[in-house]
Amino acid sequence: MFKKIMAVVITVSFVFNISGAAYGFGQSDQMHNDSGLVYYYKNQYQQALKEFESAARVNPNNHEAFYNIGRAQNQLNKLKEAEDALKKAVQIKPNYAVAKNLLKRVQLELSKQDKPGVATFSKKLKIQIPTELLYPYEDFTEGFYTYYSGDINGAKEQLEAQLKDKDKEKQIHARMDLGIIYYHLRYFDEAINHFNKLLERDPQNSNAFYNLGLSYEQASKVDQAIDAYETAYKINPSITQAKERLKMVKDNTLMNQMNIADSYYNKADWKNALAAYEKAKTYALANSSEYAKADSNGRVAKLQIERIGEQRSDINKGYLVRNTDFFDADKNPGRYHGNIVTWKGRIYKIEKSGSTTDILMVYLPNFRSDIDSTEYSKDLIFVIRFRRSPGQHELLREDSDVTVVGKIAGSEQLKNAFKYNNYTDKLIIEPLKLSVTNRSYSGEFVWELTN
Repeated sequence: MFKKIMAVVITVSFVFNISGAAYGFGQSDQMHNDSGLVYYYKNQYQQALKEFESAARVNPNNHEAFYNIGRAQNQLNKLKEAEDALKKAVQIKPNYAVAKNLLKRVQLELSKQDKPGVATFSKKLKIQIPTELLYPYEDFTEGFYTYYSGDINGAKEQLEAQLKDKDKEKQIHARMDLGIIYYHLRYFDEAINHFNKLLERDPQNSNAFYNLGLSYEQASKVDQAIDAYETAYKINPSITQAKERLKMVKDNTLMNQMNIADSYYNKADWKNALAAYEKAKTYALANSSEYAKADSNGRVAKLQIERIGEQRSDINKGYLVRNTDFFDADKNPGRYHGNIVTWKGRIYKIEKSGSTTDILMVYLPNFRSDIDSTEYSKDLIFVIRFRRSPGQHELLREDSDVTVVGKIAGSEQLKNAFKYNNYTDKLIIEPLKLSVTNRSYSGEFVWELTN
C-alpha cells in the first residue's frame, strides 16, 4: 500500500489577445472583463464594476467593457453613470443592439425621476404605484388605501381577510393589490407568489402575467420572465409592453449567455461550453449571427467531448485487452499495429529529444524486486514514446516500475538512440496512461492523456 497518491495532468496552452501579446505578460482588457462577468453573475456588482472599469482603462475602445460598466451601474441604481457608459459603448460600436436597448431603458428611468415617478388611478384618493406595472381596476381595495397611508401591517391584514371573501373577483383583486404592494416593497419573491396564486384563480389574466414577468425579471429569473411576457402577449396582443420587454430581456440574456459560453469555450471546458451554447440558441433568432456562432461552437465542443470520451474508452479497453503477447508483438509489430495493450515493465533509461521523450523499458510480466534490469535480456526491451511531455516527477527515474496502457505504434531501429548500446527494431508504444511506482519511494505517479 502506498501512503500518497499524486495526480498530474499536463496542459500546455498559449492564449493570445487580438494584438498578439500573450496574456502571460500582463492582465489584458479581456481578462479583466471576464473576471468582472464572474462577479456580475454572482450579483457582486461592486466588484464586477471594478474589473469592468479596469478593462476599459486597459483598452478604451473595448465596447463590451463599457456595456458591462453600464450594466453594473444600472444594478447599483446609478443611472446617470450607467447612461454615460452605455453612450460610450454605442459610440464605439454604433450597431451594438443590446447596449442601445439598455440605454433606452436607463434613459426612460431617468426621465421618470424628472417627472412624477408613478401613475394615479383612483377616483376617490390619489394613490400612486410604479408606472411599469399594469393595473386593470378603476379603484383600489381598502387594503391598498391603508398601505399607501403608511400602515403596512394593517393593509396586509385587510387584504388577507378579503382573500377569504366568497366573491371570486374580490379575491383576485386582493391578490393583485398584494402582488403590487410586495413589488413596491421590492420583495419580488412574495410578489411572484401572489401573482401566481391570482393566476390559479384566473388563468387568462394577461395583466397578472405581465406583472408576474416584471417580478421575475427583477428577481433575475429571466427564463420565467420570458415565459410570463410571452403568455401575456399571447392572451392579449394589445399589451405591447409585454412584447417590448420580451425582446429586451431576450437580447440581454442572449448576450450574457454568449459571454458565459465563450468563457467556457476559451478555457476548453467543453461540457459546460456545449450546455451554455445550447441555452444561448433558445434566446437567439434562428437566422441570426449569434445563433450561427452558438451552433458552430457547440458542434466543436461536442466533437471535443466525443474525442475525449474515445480516448478514455481506449484507456479502459487497455485494462481489459491483454491478449497481445509481448513476444509476438515484438517479433511482428506490423501485425499488431494500433492494438491497445497493458504491460508491466521497469524503466531502464530515459532519453529526451526536442518535444519527444522516450523511455526505454524492460518487459516484466510480474514485478520482481530481485531482478537487475541492467542485466536483463535486451530482447525484452521496448520503448514508450511521448509526443507530449509527461512532465518532471521524482518517480520518473531508472528502476521505477511502470504499468503502461498504450497503442502499439510499430518498431524502429534505435542506433545509439540512448547513447549506451545499439538496439535494433525495438517495439514502440504510444502511451494513453502510465502508473509509476518505485521500491525506494512510497507513492505513485499517474500520467493520463486527456487532450
